[in-house]
Amino acid sequence: MAALMLSRHSPWRVSYVATRCLSSAPLPAQKLDGSTDTGDIKRPSQSLLVDPLKHPDYFCMNELLSIEDMFKARVHLGHKKKVRNRFMTNYIYGTRLGMDVIDLNATKPLLRRALNFTAHVAYRGGIIMFMTRRAEFIASVEKAALDVKEYAHCRYWRGGTLTNRTRFDYRLPDLVIFLQTQNFAASPHRAIIECSKFMIPTSGVVDTNCDPRLISFPVPANDDTPSSVHYLLSLYKIAIWRGKQARKLALDQMEEREKTKKVEEVQTSEKLEKTATKSVGGSGNVPDKPQKKKPTFIQKKGSK
Repeated sequence: MAALMLSRHSPWRVSYVATRCLSSAPLPAQKLDGSTDTGDIKRPSQSLLVDPLKHPDYFCMNELLSIEDMFKARVHLGHKKKVRNRFMTNYIYGTRLGMDVIDLNATKPLLRRALNFTAHVAYRGGIIMFMTRRAEFIASVEKAALDVKEYAHCRYWRGGTLTNRTRFDYRLPDLVIFLQTQNFAASPHRAIIECSKFMIPTSGVVDTNCDPRLISFPVPANDDTPSSVHYLLSLYKIAIWRGKQARKLALDQMEEREKTKKVEEVQTSEKLEKTATKSVGGSGNVPDKPQKKKPTFIQKKGSK
């Protein structure tokens, strides 16, 4: 863990963000099996050097979401009613055969907000870490983190991994994504507590038996079915990818502006030199500097 954190640069810390649309960027195709066809992003005609926090949907996360896709991925399936967390009541549509059904109309805006925040963290060069404790999802979560060049922790969480950072001196993550917010003992993941102590933003999938108050950007959804987890994981991958691509384009445009500015300064200085040479007699030669006259000494009368 310490070795991983030392290999990254320290990014800005961000708060809640809004986002702007990259209209020229093609929409990556997400699949229910977790794979993502990102394609090649094109340079947009408009400038990316604007403040993305002043726009409502900077990365077009709303285009990725639809109630139909979430329903097909079984995002709406919850746990039994008797294990329901009372703070999840507002996100539950109803009960069928003793099982809670999550309201996808409530899930969609919260998922969009979580994806927007994730994209902005990636846009600002932040460190993002995926979390899970389920053995059946370890391979897919680690592959997703590797695809977007981020980190994943899918093993037993040792207490003090974040809070004892002064002993090991490593960089803390800027966002932690929990695919499951509970461990096997039906209690909150221990990393959530450590993230809250250091005010590290968290985004996580909260099922009907979870407490959404513990997560900065909760997403009411099914955290057990593979199709649901892979669907949500693919959305997080697309959000990170879009944020990093937008950052790359913005840096490229900034370099181009600096180069253009330097070229303009050189051309302006050359024009000024030519104008100065033409104004001196029209000869084009710069006059020599006047030489200082040597002082003359006058001999007084009567002096030898």
